[in-house]
Amino acid sequence: MPRSAEAHLREMEAAAKYLIRKANGLSLEAYLDDQDIRFAVERNFIHIGEVMAQLRREFPAVASQFADIARIVDSRNFIIHRYWDVDHTAVFLTLTTKVEPLLAEVERVLEALQRGG
Repeated sequence: MPRSAEAHLREMEAAAKYLIRKANGLSLEAYLDDQDIRFAVERNFIHIGEVMAQLRREFPAVASQFADIARIVDSRNFIIHRYWDVDHTAVFLTLTTKVEPLLAEVERVLEALQRGG
């Protein structure tokens, strides 16, 4: 059975909230020193990127409401296919500066879907 746009967005919402919790009070040094947290963060970025790719294929009108969708999908592809070249400092900066705005976008799109728009 095909998944709904809302189901995809709820997955992104959960992943973004997880990332925000993990980033709370986390320094770059602590991030770089903790392989487990780096792997968890990368896993959730991969998940968000995959959901965005599916939205783009299955619900293009919904996907078009996200400003950075191409960059998010590209980041997912890079982490998966060029994992040895991942710049952990850049990932940390993305974690601490881009996830909260993304969550706000996801919540805005979810609200519009619930209103029927």
